[in-house]
Amino acid sequence: MNSEHGPIRDDQFEAYLDGTLSEAERAVILDQLQSDEDRRLEVELQGKIDEALRKSFPVVAAPEGLFLLTESDEALIEDQRRFNHRRWWVGGAVAAALIGLLLSWWGLDSGKPVPFFEPVPLAQIYRDTLQNGFHPYYECHDDKRFADIFATRQGMPMHLSPMPEGTRMLGLSYPGGLSRDTTAMLCMVDDAPVMVFVDHAEVDNKIAKKDAVPKVNVFRAERDGLVIYEVSELDEPRAMKFLEVGPAPADAE
Repeated sequence: MNSEHGPIRDDQFEAYLDGTLSEAERAVILDQLQSDEDRRLEVELQGKIDEALRKSFPVVAAPEGLFLLTESDEALIEDQRRFNHRRWWVGGAVAAALIGLLLSWWGLDSGKPVPFFEPVPLAQIYRDTLQNGFHPYYECHDDKRFADIFATRQGMPMHLSPMPEGTRMLGLSYPGGLSRDTTAMLCMVDDAPVMVFVDHAEVDNKIAKKDAVPKVNVFRAERDGLVIYEVSELDEPRAMKFLEVGPAPADAE
């Protein structure tokens, strides 16, 4: 279907996106969109972006009577809204490429935005945890709950066998590392802080052992499809051997 009105001008298109056209003007643009594939794609893309923003930043209504907008306030808001739409189209192909990359990162095509994740050296996470006080996210001392956390995050339960005197588990944290599902166990071994990281072997990455922090050692083991790293300033692993695959013996009976 060919439009009788020629190509859509930028100012007309911005007004269409802003919803400021009259019914007659909007009908003309809708007719023109039938033969303008590029503009139709821009409309679809803007719709995806708007939907993602609505999901990520839901609008919360202010209590009635909290404040009143003056006409000048409303004019400023309207100008800002138009400006926000306009700047999406500045840069042409460059802007489109950047938006495409964002869509890939966020997973907008699936309808479920997924934050971008990048593996981080485990020695770096260990150093940051020390600087923040070496406190676990969750002080988990219930054997079943402990096993369930690994079953949920790594696909199989794990349990902690009895640890010798001078060695104790503080709890679990979820600091990332290999993936956003990496689970870390914080321990104290002869007053030395130790972290044990667990994740699927398939997400293992050489960056895990990258020597990013002086005097910090990273030890690796692999069991039943899981990769396990122990990170500390000790010269040998002292905690990872007590973390075993499977439910606690009492729960397995």
